[in-house]
Amino acid sequence: MNLFIKTFIKIFAILSSISIFFIVLLILSSFFTKIENKKIFIHTSGDVNSQNKIAVLKLIGPILNEPSFISDYKLFNNINIIYVNKIKTILKKLESEKIKGLIISINSPGGSVSASFNLYNLFYEFKIKNNIPLFFYTNELLASGAYWAALSGNKIYANYGSL
Repeated sequence: MNLFIKTFIKIFAILSSISIFFIVLLILSSFFTKIENKKIFIHTSGDVNSQNKIAVLKLIGPILNEPSFISDYKLFNNINIIYVNKIKTILKKLESEKIKGLIISINSPGGSVSASFNLYNLFYEFKIKNNIPLFFYTNELLASGAYWAALSGNKIYANYGSL
């Protein structure tokens, strides 16, 4: 029994130290990562000063209402998730741009029921309030809650072989 307790304590100490190492690494990476002030909108083609702007919004990943605490760390920036709260702020900024249309390129397996419902309502209200056409496009996956959200648009386009 004494050997079991000593072995258990050693294994527990090793696993605890590994866990503490990763927690410290996450905290340090969040402090030392430079906060970038990225431009949300970029001009890709055509006349910069044109009043006829069409916005393209690229959405990838599952649909969730808001980020969790763990996603605040910069180490997890490579994980693609569609957050309804972030889409809401982007759409508010798009209102000030006076766009003539919105194309949403989406690749999503869906998400939670409440988040999918909120995303549908958000796009539908944006379309009605600004009186602009809303088009959804997928070249990979548009399933479940993502399809539900896409029903708020005027049309849905899909590449051959997309689901």
